[in-house]
Order: sequence, then structure tokens, then C-alpha cells
Amino acid sequence: MELLPREYLVKTNDLDQAEWNYKPVLGFIERRRYQLLTKLLVTDHFERALELGYGSGIFLPELARYADAVSGADPHDRSQDVSVELARFGVTATLYSAPGEHLPMADASFDLVVVVSALEFVTDIDQVCAEMHRVLTPDGTLCVVTPGQSRLIDLGLRVLSGEKAEDTFTGGRAKVVPTLHRYFTEVAVAEFPPCAPRSLCLYTALRMKPRADAPPSTTPEEPTERTSPGR
Repeated sequence: MELLPREYLVKTNDLDQAEWNYKPVLGFIERRRYQLLTKLLVTDHFERALELGYGSGIFLPELARYADAVSGADPHDRSQDVSVELARFGVTATLYSAPGEHLPMADASFDLVVVVSALEFVTDIDQVCAEMHRVLTPDGTLCVVTPGQSRLIDLGLRVLSGEKAEDTFTGGRAKVVPTLHRYFTEVAVAEFPPCAPRSLCLYTALRMKPRADAPPSTTPEEPTERTSPGR
């Protein structure tokens, strides 16, 4: 698995904790998210992939192995800085500074959309799901990784990082899976740790297909785009 190395990471906002992936113990746990995602994608190749909530771009080098062209959308304003670092590492990606609620892409622009631990933070998760549905081709694939929620899990996060989970998530975790099912049909599931009880499940990865009866989205906004000219 090829993640963007630590020295290339750009701190894009207060919630961007990409450097956690390179810490002892906590990093091992954090990287399981990406391994769950690659487990769901391992036999596939796509034409156009979008990562929603790409942050510092840490997963884009790996995502580029699964698609002919990769893009990213994130509301932060450091897309240019991330593009430069990706290009320095040899990765070409078209990056947009845009919220998930209003993606600046045409309908059916991608045959793969991935989201890693980002839907818990959005303001309007229904609108984000509608937008992901809109930009996916009718037979496209959505892969989402979302964190678990229990007192034991939150205690573990507090011990390892010093942070209180709900100070960060503010109730967002509980909304992710039920909302996704209104717009997408579940195809496959992977969990870490595998076969663990719900109170110990740290991450769940879902592979999904767009539902034909999903609620519609609103008109997208104009794009703000940056392209990294890597290899």
C-alpha cells in the first residue's frame, strides 16, 4: 500500500490528522482504514476515481493505482499546496476546493468514489450522499470507510491521542450508514478488527452501488481546481 510519505503531508485544517498514520500504535490502527478500502478494490480498475475529503492527499498515491485518472474534492483552501506535494511525489491528481454538499463536477463523471473517515464531519450528510450519487455513473462504485462508536472505542482514542471523540464527531458517526443506505445498495463489507463485536469494531468499510430510487441532488457550484502534474 502506497500512502503519501509523512514529509509530503500538508496540514490542511484542524481536523486533518494525517500525521497520525505515522505514529506508533495509533498509526497501525489508522492505516487499517486504507487497507480495508484496498481489500474492497483489489480486483478492480476504474477509468475515473474521486476521493471526497482527500485532506492532505495521503491516500491519493494508492488510489492512483486503481484508476486511470484521479480527482479529489475537499472544502479546505490548500488544494494548490497539496497538488505541489503530490506532484513532487510523482502523482497526478485534479483537486477541487469544494464542499461535499456541492461537488463541482458533471453528472456521471466518475465510476469510483471513495470516502475515508470524512462523512462524519459534513454539515448535511443527505446532500453529500445525493451529490456522490449524482457524480457516479449508474453502475459506478462507492467505497466508504467510517469509524466505530462505543465507550470502549472512544476511551481508546482518548488514551492514544488525548482527544475526546465526540468533541470531533459531534454525533456525526451515527448518521453515516443509515443515510448511505437511502442512496446506495450495499454490495460488500469489511471490518477491523474482523469478526469483532460491535463495541470493538474500529472501522467499517462499505462497497456500494447507486440506488435507482435515490433522492435527487441540487445543482453543483462552479469548480475551483488544481492539478498536480506528476508522472
